[in-house]
Amino acid sequence: MGDWPIAIGTSELLDQGLNTASTTLTSVTSSATPNAMGSWTQIVASSPIDAQMVHVMLSVDDSTRDSLMDLGIGAVGAEKIVFPKMLLTNSNNDRMAWSFLMPVPVKAGIRIVARVQTSSISLVRRIGLHLMGRSFLGFSAMGRVLAWGADILTSSGTLVDPGTVANTFGAWSELVSSTINKVRALYVMVGNNNLSVRGTCAAHLQIGIGAAGSEKVLIPQMQLRSQTATDLWTPRVFGPFFAQVPAGVRISAKAQCSITTATERLIPVVVYGVD
Repeated sequence: MGDWPIAIGTSELLDQGLNTASTTLTSVTSSATPNAMGSWTQIVASSPIDAQMVHVMLSVDDSTRDSLMDLGIGAVGAEKIVFPKMLLTNSNNDRMAWSFLMPVPVKAGIRIVARVQTSSISLVRRIGLHLMGRSFLGFSAMGRVLAWGADILTSSGTLVDPGTVANTFGAWSELVSSTINKVRALYVMVGNNNLSVRGTCAAHLQIGIGAAGSEKVLIPQMQLRSQTATDLWTPRVFGPFFAQVPAGVRISAKAQCSITTATERLIPVVVYGVD
C-alpha cells in the first residue's frame, strides 16, 4: 500500500470557520425574502496562507428545503463569487454533513465569505473550510467555477425525471444550452426537491453533452440511494471528474429510478464546471 503522509501532500493544512464552542460550522442565514440571496457572512477575515485548494464542509440543521450557497472572496462590499450556487439539501429526518475538494486557489490575506438563498425565509446553513497550502500529489489549481442547472426561482436544481417506467432511463433534461468557456473538471450536486417523504429506492444519474437527440454520456452512472428513514437522496456531491469540456456545448442529465412515484422519483441536479 502507498504511504502518503500529510507532509508530502500539503505544505500546510488549516481549518477555518469551525465553531469549537458549539461543535458546528459557521452559520449562514438566508434572506427574509424567499428565493433571494442573503447577505455575505464572513468565514475567514484574512486567509493565513496561500491556499492552492480548499476543502469545503457543509451541513444543514433544519427544514426540508433545498438551498443555493455562494462561496466568495473579497473585502466588504467588493465580494466576488469563486464557487456559485452550491446545492445544499436536507430532510426533516436527516442532519448529515458532507464535503468536497475545490481545486481553486485563494491568496493569503484575502477575506472568505458565503451567502445563501432558500425557498423559505431566514434559514441557517453551515460551512467550514480546510485551506490547503499545496495541492495533493501534483493536483494543479484551477480557476473560475460555473454552475449549470441551478434554479434561482426555487433555490434548487433542474428537476431530472426518470419517468414512469421503473429501472429505465427517462429523457434528457437540459442544464445549459451552450457553455460559455471550456472547463477541465466537473462536479455534480443533487438536491431533494423540498420533499419530506421518499420511500426506499435507488437511482442512476448520468451527465451528457451534445445537441438534443444526439447526447453522448460524459459522466456515466452515478448511484443515488434513499431510504424511508431519511427521505433524502445520497450522496449529495460527486467529483471532481477531470474531463475536458469545450465551450459552446449543451450539457444535460438523465436518470433511472427503482420507483415511479411522481414526486419521489424526481432528482434536482446542478453541474459545476471548473476551468
